[in-house]
Amino acid sequence: MTENNKNTNKKRKILISLILALIILVSFWGGFWVSCLARSNKTTSQILDFIDSVGYIIDPETGEAREFTEDDYIKAITNGLLDDYSVYYSPEEFEEMKSQSEGSYDGLGFLTYSNSLQIYRVIGNSPCDIAGVPAGQRIKGAKVQGGNRVSFSSVEQLNAFFEEHKDEQNFSLYVGDATYNGLEYKVTKAKYEASYVTAYDNKTKYCFRTGTNGKLQLVSKTDLKMIELAYDTAYIKLDLFEGGAAKQFGQMLKHVLDQGKNKIILDLIDNGGGQLDIMIEIASHLIYNDGNRRSAIVCTEEKTGNKTYYTPRNNFDQRLKHITVLANHNTASASECLIGAMIYYGDCFSRVKDDLVLVGYRTYGKGIMQTTYLLDNGGAFTITTGKLYWPDEKTCIHGEGIKVYDTVVSSKDAAISKAVEILAEK
Repeated sequence: MTENNKNTNKKRKILISLILALIILVSFWGGFWVSCLARSNKTTSQILDFIDSVGYIIDPETGEAREFTEDDYIKAITNGLLDDYSVYYSPEEFEEMKSQSEGSYDGLGFLTYSNSLQIYRVIGNSPCDIAGVPAGQRIKGAKVQGGNRVSFSSVEQLNAFFEEHKDEQNFSLYVGDATYNGLEYKVTKAKYEASYVTAYDNKTKYCFRTGTNGKLQLVSKTDLKMIELAYDTAYIKLDLFEGGAAKQFGQMLKHVLDQGKNKIILDLIDNGGGQLDIMIEIASHLIYNDGNRRSAIVCTEEKTGNKTYYTPRNNFDQRLKHITVLANHNTASASECLIGAMIYYGDCFSRVKDDLVLVGYRTYGKGIMQTTYLLDNGGAFTITTGKLYWPDEKTCIHGEGIKVYDTVVSSKDAAISKAVEILAEK
């Protein structure tokens, strides 16, 4: 058997078995479709024969012909059959994803909205964070050390620039808004451990930085853009539920409480979620449930109807008196679960009375969970495996989000001002 025939048979087996496995897993495809596909293996095999023997596949980016790889077949199936949250990772992609979920990154540390030059997040402790690159502004241009500035008018141009200079280490970023051409920030690519938590009181900014021992350490500094807060109030920004977020949050919360701050503004704006176990750990610091260790934070329901209840340890510090939460349309998934639990237990116990301030009229509305499975080739497959319910076991906000009507504002600054106003009355 020739090497081409071996590869063809291997692709065919992978494609057929994966199609069958995926369709069996997808709940909205009934047994009729599964049986139809099982009877159509011969047709599937014929189609693959045509692709491998005579198919002239043109790469849409280069315009040149190319061969389909195993990853191409698998991704075509995943993208064509499943929801937007189901993903196939090649071995290389999975290693990168796993590293980032553990908090280890390599690069500059800025993220833009899709199809936009606006920075929605600067990763904590990244080169961009340390250089002071601000979120919310637009990347106007960039240059490599010793090179000429290149201006960007589209995200495609930005991506092309960094792809062209992927082996470079030193850059200047020009960041601004529509009214000016951008301030210059000099940044150097580096490996770093991400920080997910930042805090302010009325005098000081608190953040995590890599110390001399190579570990993240809590540091404080006077920041030029302070937030106007009452003496008893601290503002805590939580970016994601991944990596060391739970440990960092617990340490930060204890620190501000030690400083005499018993009212918290918890900022979940643009927090897209993350890992459920990390959210549960963070919830244990925020939700007073009368010391009841068995109070569920979230309930998950699988397609079989099997339910799992997630309960936290009791890490609540009774010095914490009030919490006001900030959220927007990009507040999703685990963030929405945390808000839901705070709403539920805030109605039952008066130790912490939650208040939600929305930038916009609702949160994102992701009430489903995904599970990642390892594959024999070293890659991984993430698929939607259940619904997420609030502790009442009835409320699933998927597609709906969390809505409020009396505390809706138009900007993050307005949300902070509203939160300060709310807490001043407590």
